[in-house]
Amino acid sequence: MSILKISAAFEKKLATIASPLSTAYENVPFVPVTGTPYQRVRLLPASPENPTLGDGYYREVGFFEVVLFYPLNDGRAAAQTRAEAIKDLSPRGLSMVESGQTVVIPRTPAIGLATQLDDRYIVPITIEYYSEIIP
Repeated sequence: MSILKISAAFEKKLATIASPLSTAYENVPFVPVTGTPYQRVRLLPASPENPTLGDGYYREVGFFEVVLFYPLNDGRAAAQTRAEAIKDLSPRGLSMVESGQTVVIPRTPAIGLATQLDDRYIVPITIEYYSEIIP
């Protein structure tokens, strides 16, 4: 259940941004509207860390990714402004609690290289996380 709680914590935080965008969630049907921006979110878990032996404790680590899809040829300002807002919403050191599980952001989020695909200008934002799992 820890992965679901981590995803929920990030998705709730993302939903607090003013002027929300339509969101494509993992394994949920989504049809983008031509000419309208949207975002895709997904959790990218890495191999859990085991800093101790034998007590069942471990650390979930990975990245939460938000990918912005904006109409092509409208300039980069709107997409980059949204990317900065997501970055600012998830500062280094932020702790979020979801159903008793704490998720921590240990590094400043990264806005990746913008690309173009079909009719979209695409900007990825990755947010590193960890969560201590204590039985």
